[in-house]
Amino acid sequence: MKSEYVENFDPATTSIWQWLLLARMSGAFTAIRLPSPIISRGTEQRGLIGCNMAIWREDLVAINGFDETYIGWGGEDSDIGSRLYHLGRPRKFVYGHALVYHLNHPPLSRDSFRDNSSRLEETLRLKRVRCEQGLAQQA
Repeated sequence: MKSEYVENFDPATTSIWQWLLLARMSGAFTAIRLPSPIISRGTEQRGLIGCNMAIWREDLVAINGFDETYIGWGGEDSDIGSRLYHLGRPRKFVYGHALVYHLNHPPLSRDSFRDNSSRLEETLRLKRVRCEQGLAQQA
């Protein structure tokens, strides 16, 4: 094996099942497409993962996108989801219809996790809808 990580992953030539068996990719159960998807709606914090999100553009602009004050690992996905909830947009969780593969990669630093958690708690406490540093600051 060239590397523990997947910089050479090519979906045209790489066997998904081989990579799952070699533990170079995780989430085998999410790789199964069901004939009828399981759909739930709600505003739960659990399971908010940025790589699996789709957001209407007008909603993303309204909340000013991802909060760029988050550093390293943790909290930014829950923050954007929470601000969407505060905007009045509950999530629609569709399981077993859109296939998602998470490729293993080097882990991000967790040094800022405590600060990120505090930032998320403040967003929840204040029911914040819009972040100060996000999309609008990129223009």
